[in-house]
Amino acid sequence: MLPDQETAAKNPADEGMADQLAARLLGYLERSEAEVYAGRYDEARSSLLRADQEIFALPSDHPERHPLAARAYWLQGMIYYHNDRTKEAREELLAAQHELVGLVGQESLLSRILNQLGNLEYLAGQSEAAVLLYQQSSAAALACGNHNVAATVMSNLGNVYIDLGRIEEASKLFEQSLQEAQEGGQVAAAAATLRAMALLHAEYGPVALGLKYADEAMALHERIEDQARLLTVLSDCGHVYLIAGNLDRAEVCFQKALVLAQQREGKLGLDGVLVAMAELNRYKGDDKGWYSSAIQAFNHASGTNYWKEAAAAQLARYYLDRPDWPKARKYITWLREHLAARSVSIGQAQFAHVEAIYHIVSGQWAAAAPYFAVVVATLKDTPYRYDLAWFYEDHGRMLKQVAVALHSEEANQQSQASLQVARDLYAKIQHESKLAELDALLATH
Repeated sequence: MLPDQETAAKNPADEGMADQLAARLLGYLERSEAEVYAGRYDEARSSLLRADQEIFALPSDHPERHPLAARAYWLQGMIYYHNDRTKEAREELLAAQHELVGLVGQESLLSRILNQLGNLEYLAGQSEAAVLLYQQSSAAALACGNHNVAATVMSNLGNVYIDLGRIEEASKLFEQSLQEAQEGGQVAAAAATLRAMALLHAEYGPVALGLKYADEAMALHERIEDQARLLTVLSDCGHVYLIAGNLDRAEVCFQKALVLAQQREGKLGLDGVLVAMAELNRYKGDDKGWYSSAIQAFNHASGTNYWKEAAAAQLARYYLDRPDWPKARKYITWLREHLAARSVSIGQAQFAHVEAIYHIVSGQWAAAAPYFAVVVATLKDTPYRYDLAWFYEDHGRMLKQVAVALHSEEANQQSQASLQVARDLYAKIQHESKLAELDALLATH
């Protein structure tokens, strides 16, 4: 990204001119950073380019030469990261880290670089590597008193611990993160941590506590300037409200997130919001909105990622509800082909579930059992209790329809068994409204 050092200017300026150049470069980089957090990546590139053109004109022994170069690499890495160019992002971030080797007093910038490298490892499924980088980042942030980065990193580390099943450690980290954010007056970091706490309790229980944290995060959302972080808060709080059955509040969050995503450069984050809207519309019984959001998400998502898989699962289920077997089969086949070499737990569970439902509604309900077993095996030892409960509930409801239509006592027994497991899981996460629903459903034989 930066010019080759061999082509750097050879004539050193005097000390006063060098200091003026360093100040000018710092201004370019500060403007670039502000544009990154505002989600205006073209403008961020423009300011960064101006810095790139001059940065190696600084004498090699100037005290700001390496810190400024590191900051430029870091910003370019951030731009690549937010545009899903992870390979290039990693290269820039490693270059930024290299620039700081042996320097004293650069803990704040180093903590941000390490945090972003941790994010890349987490996205690549390398949880242990992510943990190590987050721990190093947190130590650097705490050493220099950077409350914002410390809070952010602790929250990120908590998310990894959730995936590793270390729930108590994750909860403690979230509490530390929130304390750091509040002590430093970091509104965006506090809101981001609250939404992480909300998601944890919505999935793992108790749901009422998840709602409380979502409400607290949403009370802060209008004060968040970082557009990427705001989109995450809106989307995740909407998901918490959806889990809790508060569809009106979920829709408010998703609509705000939709507007924000559509305004961002490249419409970054739009596919995830559209998948959320598809699920919301399904819950509302709005079939037109369900299909519209799901097909837009599938078409918008680039390459193969989690949101494209989630959109394909939504479309498969939409066509199963029609029923339109050939179109449902099209998306189920797509899921099988694209998930074959991957081990993303929720993606595998979504595929196996729609495959099971396909067999149930097409009259081959006994053949659904092996597919649903995959759903259970994939999620049973994870923190995603709500997701597993929902899969059991949906499985049980569809089997109950078959039992009624075919007058099958065996299908009815399997339906009751799935619904009972769902009921027990909802009890674990203290989901009171779902408990009432399942108790009523189990009472009908």
